[in-house]
Amino acid sequence: MLPAAQAALNHDKLLASLDSQIKDVQTQIKTLTSLKNDLLHTRRQLAAQPDSVILAEPFIHRCADSDCNGFPRQVRFLSVFHSFFCINIMYAQQIMKHTRSKHAQRTRHRRKTRRSRKFAFDPNCWGKNKPLEQLWTDLSSFLSAVVIYKGSKPYEIVKLQQPHEQLSAFDADPQVVAILSAHPGAKNAYETILYPKAKDKTVDYVIANHTRFFKHAPAHMQKMFNPPLKKFRVAY
Repeated sequence: MLPAAQAALNHDKLLASLDSQIKDVQTQIKTLTSLKNDLLHTRRQLAAQPDSVILAEPFIHRCADSDCNGFPRQVRFLSVFHSFFCINIMYAQQIMKHTRSKHAQRTRHRRKTRRSRKFAFDPNCWGKNKPLEQLWTDLSSFLSAVVIYKGSKPYEIVKLQQPHEQLSAFDADPQVVAILSAHPGAKNAYETILYPKAKDKTVDYVIANHTRFFKHAPAHMQKMFNPPLKKFRVAY
């Protein structure tokens, strides 16, 4: 091959190599520019989170130091990527922490609202509904209990002579739906639950809709019964 032809071929190879290197550099510039824009965007978002800004600064300074110390290009790229990854993790943690705190606040607010509705204390309720007041006096004194049946016989107010044996027998009766009574541990149940919900309703209405006023008694309210009664209901 002539020297001129060989020089032209070498020149073309050199140009092709330079074009390939230029393309590689352009690709890396685009990648680093994209990472820089992402970091700037994340930095602006972290500005609204004081804790995040404080935590992110060491990573940013560390990456800047490694840039200034003349590390190879691949090391600088990994350093920038590491900072970007760490900052995004911290930002995600701050978002999750903020979301959990808001959820906890809403949950506490809902619980407080429910309690305030349940315990609507009315100290002036006595004397406004005499039949209901008399029924509650008998129940709270454990002088009687309301036994609710299935079928045509709606309910019966039973005088208690031997409460333990009588209530246990009613609980075992398959025709009995519920046993309504009271518990001394539920203080002010008439003022906070029974009367505020019933108002001027009749005794028949309260017994027919007993699930609104009487709840299943938990085990700690049935220490006299072993095992606890399944149909025993009290106002609490």
